[in-house]
Amino acid sequence: LDLGFRVPFLIRMRQAIFGRQPWWCTRNLGTSRPLFEKSVSVRLLFTAPPLQPSQKESTAMLPVDMPGRAYLFTSATDDFVQDYKVLAKMDLWDGLLDHSSGRMRVLDTCAGTGRWLQAFSEMLVIDKDVSVDLMDLCSDSLSVLGKRLDNLGNIGKNNLFEGDLCELGQVGVPALTYDVVTNMHGLYGIAKHLLPAALQGMHDTLKPGGTMIIAIGTKSSPYQHVAEFFGQVFTNDEDIMQALSGLGIQSSRKFITYKEEYAVTDKAGVERFLMDECGGNTYPTDVAQQMSMPRTAIQKYAESHLDHTSGIYRFPQEVAVITVQRDAFLLPEMQSFGPFYSEAYTLRREASTMQSNMMTWLRTNSEKYILQKCARRNGEPLRICSIGCGDGELDLALIEGIVDSVRSSGFSGIEFVGLEPSPSFREEFMENLRKAQISPEFCKFQLESEVFVTHTVSEHAKDGEADIVLLGHVMYYFENKGA
Repeated sequence: LDLGFRVPFLIRMRQAIFGRQPWWCTRNLGTSRPLFEKSVSVRLLFTAPPLQPSQKESTAMLPVDMPGRAYLFTSATDDFVQDYKVLAKMDLWDGLLDHSSGRMRVLDTCAGTGRWLQAFSEMLVIDKDVSVDLMDLCSDSLSVLGKRLDNLGNIGKNNLFEGDLCELGQVGVPALTYDVVTNMHGLYGIAKHLLPAALQGMHDTLKPGGTMIIAIGTKSSPYQHVAEFFGQVFTNDEDIMQALSGLGIQSSRKFITYKEEYAVTDKAGVERFLMDECGGNTYPTDVAQQMSMPRTAIQKYAESHLDHTSGIYRFPQEVAVITVQRDAFLLPEMQSFGPFYSEAYTLRREASTMQSNMMTWLRTNSEKYILQKCARRNGEPLRICSIGCGDGELDLALIEGIVDSVRSSGFSGIEFVGLEPSPSFREEFMENLRKAQISPEFCKFQLESEVFVTHTVSEHAKDGEADIVLLGHVMYYFENKGA
């Protein structure tokens, strides 16, 4: 099996046929397996894998017709891979769908062009009262998904949300709304430092008592192996479990295993699985354009999974299914990336003098009660680390209260590092900083999207580096306060 062609060549070929948008249409966030409305036949030449002598003559250099995405609107049972059929057969659906009262609302994130939705509609919903909203980053995928929905009449009225998984509230996805939130093979391209924002955002959309279901290939999955051949590391189930734990969200995990099988004569099937399902559909566009196909590694990988006796390629697949159930008896968490937190935060601020009194105290007392307690470090900056800095009101009030005395206290300036996962709060922080008119030469500001995890050394605020650590209204979110 010779896969020696280059990814950039395929991109240029796709651009010549469909236009400039590359065919996998992802950025740096996972959109689940995008497909395209059009179908094109691509004729490629393969050198057959080692076969029995009687087979070599008839199959060597066999021209193969690749139908591209011809299976776009096919039945879920005829999907090219087993992923979504297997997920639809899980026992957990019996309890979720059969015991619901009234219309069930479902949100499918990283929905792609709806291959999971197709299986959900055909194999699970059937005649139940279910409404499904869908979200994805890729406009081309959503365009195809909209056409698919025309043929799925059993899932109720649908809202299509286009945007970043880490900013669900900003793209209009409502909080505290859905009985079930799914993400099926959509998180591979989410950078690890962005996982907390994505997972918290999905969790925010759940009703109390709602269930979130995430499926992703484990380290032994072909989806992860092919990424390694390119020198890339995708997000896996262990990353997701760690991020959920850091957010204080309890989760459970189970594994399902099966094999993707292709006849030795099915060259198009083998290539489509390795190049499309395991490769193109999960790589960010900017990465794909810079990389060439690792021919030798892919060839060896395919050959290692060929059973010469039966003439069948067998690719073992292991998928982790991570389940989260939102507590039905607790008030919604204040740590939120949807609109709930910002609305509640505004109401609290308007009804209380706590924040304004604290800001006044910091401006008038920080020099005496905070700065003077810091050990002098002649010629070095005063280092401040703020965990969960939000929009920066407390941090800026602290700095305003000490800025005039920093040099006389033996420091060369101020270096501030703020850890804030919410993109909207980081933007508000920078806007408040501009209004504060603090000298950028004297005070250096660095905002990071990192979520602070107990018992873990921060990437941006290491042990012993900070003179002042500020936690303003964030201790509520740490389950173990002592840690």
